[in-house]
Amino acid sequence: MVRRSIVGLLAFVSASPSFAHWQYTRWGMTLDEVHAAAPGRVVDRDVPGASTPDSRIRAGTSYSASGLSFIAAFGFNSAGGLNRVTLGLVETSRCTDLLQSLRSVYGAPDRGSVVSSAVAYGATWRDEQGGNLVNFLRIGDAAQPSSCEVTYKPILSRTESGL
Repeated sequence: MVRRSIVGLLAFVSASPSFAHWQYTRWGMTLDEVHAAAPGRVVDRDVPGASTPDSRIRAGTSYSASGLSFIAAFGFNSAGGLNRVTLGLVETSRCTDLLQSLRSVYGAPDRGSVVSSAVAYGATWRDEQGGNLVNFLRIGDAAQPSSCEVTYKPILSRTESGL
């Protein structure tokens, strides 16, 4: 039952009518537009340590579905457009269930995308239908991870990809 709920959640998140986006947001939205899309739910939150060279975390919200609780973090590019949503699983002991659900929804991770060591596991799926890259990352032992998250990013076209 729990697995079915998680699969339902992931199918909704990844295959909802908001293709190539996450829930009520659209890729490229400004921070003000994200606030307007979810009045009163999104909190400004500058998290430099969670930022990457191409995406700065500037806002977040709580997100729950199918018995799972997440902290959603919204990342924005240097032009101020939304380019990443990371869902941090609050109850990290359910990380294995989350990974199994991702495999159920997207199949095997993309060839060459799996990174596994004693301290971390990562995998990526290219969701062509949804227009998203879906990245899973677990830090720590599989039985007791210290962190477990799924990140959604837009698939860039060849003209947007740089070199």
